This record gives sequence, structure tokens and C-alpha cells, in this order.
Amino acid sequence: MILRQAGWLVDEATSGEEALALMEDRGASVELALIDMILPGMDGSCLARRLRELSPGIGIVLLSGILEDEMRRVISPEGFRFLPKPFTLAELIEVVRVSSAGEAGADAA
Repeated sequence: MILRQAGWLVDEATSGEEALALMEDRGASVELALIDMILPGMDGSCLARRLRELSPGIGIVLLSGILEDEMRRVISPEGFRFLPKPFTLAELIEVVRVSSAGEAGADAA
């Protein structure tokens, strides 16, 4: 994965439930979650809220190809960042950098 090559430690989950289990195992060591809005089992905004309950300080970036303005209205009140698809490698790395501790070595789930 590109983020590993850029120096971040990355865990991957294939569903919202798997991400929650990973978060329960890893806890506060996870600084950032990149979450697609379309997931098996639960949608991305539900997962983001559940992760925030488990770890109030976690950074959340939601990824989606739906209308950017519509997503910003939904996400802004909760403080989640949004990265619209398609995005460039530079945009991905920048949003990870500013949404995490800002240093290589931060975890992304």
C-alpha cells in the first residue's frame, strides 16, 4: 500500500465490524482511520462514530465518490475530514499527514 511506502504503519479491515475489532485490540495506538463510506455491514459514518466512541482522539477521514457538498454538510458537525474520490496520491498523503500526528510512523486503520 502507498501509505506504507510513505512510512506509516497501516492496518487494514474489510468491514466495519473488522475495523471495530481491530480498534478494540489496538486502542489508543491507532491515530487515524481512513474509512470508505460504502462498507459491508455498516456504513462509513456509523463506523466513524463508533470508532470515535472507542477512541475520542482518533482522526477520521471519510472517502467517497458521492457529491462533495452533500458530504461536507453531513460530516462537518462531527469533525470528520472528507476526501472525495477520485483523489491523487499527493492529496491522500496530505490528508493523512494533517489528520494524524503529522509524522511518519502514525498508525492508520
